[in-house]
Amino acid sequence: MSESVPAPLSTPGSNLTSKPGSDMTSKPGSDPTSKPGSGLTSKPGSGLTREVNRLLNRLRSWSPAAWDVAAAAGGTRAQRTAALAQDLARLGRDAGSGAPAGLRPPALAPHGLPDQITLLAEELLDLLGRVELAPARQAALLAEAREVVTAARLDLEGPGFGFATTPPR
Repeated sequence: MSESVPAPLSTPGSNLTSKPGSDMTSKPGSDPTSKPGSGLTSKPGSGLTREVNRLLNRLRSWSPAAWDVAAAAGGTRAQRTAALAQDLARLGRDAGSGAPAGLRPPALAPHGLPDQITLLAEELLDLLGRVELAPARQAALLAEAREVVTAARLDLEGPGFGFATTPPR
C-alpha cells in the first residue's frame, strides 16, 4: 500500500496553484489565457480556474466595509461568499473528498473567506484531476463548479462594482 503525500497548498494572497507534474498543470505558454506566474492553468479546469482566480482577485481587494455591501442576489457579499464556500465543499464531497454528508465549512470572518475559497477550490480541482474519476462525472462536476463560481462572481460584482449605490431620487 502506498502512502499519498498531500499536495502543497497555495499561500494566502496567491492565486490557485498546483503541484508540479500533476495532471491539472499544463506547460507554460500552452494556455493562451495564462501568464507566467498567474496561477494554475489546466486543460480540464482552465475555465473554472480562470473564474476562481478572477473572483479571488476581487475578494482580496475588498476593505472590511466592502464585505457588508449588498450582493446582487440578496444578502451581503460575506453571506454570498460563505454560500459559495458551501457549494464548493458540496462539489468536493460529490467528487470524492470523503467528507461526511452534511458537513459544512466553518463560518469565518469575512477577511478569511478568500483563503477558504482558495482551499476549497484547490481541493476540488485536485479531486477532478484524479484518474479514477469517470470522465462523464468529471465533466458534469466541472461544469457545475464553473457555473456556481461564475454566478457568485457576477452576484458579488453586481452593479457599481461593489460601491454602495442609492436609487435616484
